[in-house]
Amino acid sequence: MRNGWRYGLGLLSLMLTSAVVQADVPITVSAVIVAPACQVSGVNGETKLEVPFGDVLVQHAGTAKAEKSVGIRVKCTAGAPVGKSLKMYLTPTSHGVMRSMGQNVLGTSMSGVGIALTGNQTPLNIGQWVPMKAGVLTLTGRLVIQDGISLEGGEFSADMSLFASYM
Repeated sequence: MRNGWRYGLGLLSLMLTSAVVQADVPITVSAVIVAPACQVSGVNGETKLEVPFGDVLVQHAGTAKAEKSVGIRVKCTAGAPVGKSLKMYLTPTSHGVMRSMGQNVLGTSMSGVGIALTGNQTPLNIGQWVPMKAGVLTLTGRLVIQDGISLEGGEFSADMSLFASYM
């Protein structure tokens, strides 16, 4: 009898540990696809803006002689939703932010060289939502060089994206 009891206990143990629990859980996913509230483009409708600095003398870095501006049009189809305001977000797409020079300095492909960004003469912090108004924004980039950097010259590039949304 004792062997039968062990066999029965072992079989019961095996049945308890190998039991599969299965449950059906219905999941409903719903969403609303909406058209963007705002369109961002160049003043003439360009969807990709290029700002060539041309030849800049090293001694002009950090001055108005090393600036380029571009007009950006932000066109919104409707007014701001209740309790929200229009904001923009700048994000670098290749060389990051030169935080040692400021939150508004876009890194470039050349070490120690950045582009300080302002919008309508106000510094634009990269990687933060910044209040703005619909219409035309003048985005200005000023070539800056980190202190202590000795440059031989050469080409550089930088890339960023601008987003506008009601927040």
